[in-house]
Amino acid sequence: TPSLDIAVTKQVSPAVILVGQSATFTMTATNRTQVHATHVVLTDIVPQGLTLVGQTTSQGTWDTVSGTWNVGSMAAGSTVTATLQVTGAQAGSFTNRINLAGSAPTDTDSTNNSAIATLIVQAPTPGQPLICAISTTTVAAGQVVTAYASGGNGNYSWTATGGIPATGANSS
Repeated sequence: TPSLDIAVTKQVSPAVILVGQSATFTMTATNRTQVHATHVVLTDIVPQGLTLVGQTTSQGTWDTVSGTWNVGSMAAGSTVTATLQVTGAQAGSFTNRINLAGSAPTDTDSTNNSAIATLIVQAPTPGQPLICAISTTTVAAGQVVTAYASGGNGNYSWTATGGIPATGANSS
């Protein structure tokens, strides 16, 4: 029997928000083999302290009560994507995990069957400094980079091209 390998990834944007603000978790599952997969199921329970306000899937159905994503079949080499839109209900650090719960044939590489992303939710306070997150860890000359900041009295984002100093605008 040929081996099946479904790899999952997860990220969150922005990575830091204030209570009441929104963030989006994006998950992917990729069939990294030449084997057709069926009955692909992933699970993702939104942590307590975050409120699920919406979700999308490129394929299959999402059960918002159980956190189950029934993908169904995945062709060899294909990728599926889901997003969860959440709001911060309370301050804290919230790690969200997606897991491959099942497939046919059974996935033979368990090292890439789960992924996590952490969202930090802060309580707004007067005079609170801005907390920043950058869309990349390295910047090449001329590359477009987006920075996100939350704190004070809102959310902000800046997009810079070509170097420093950069200009930005309030996005909220």
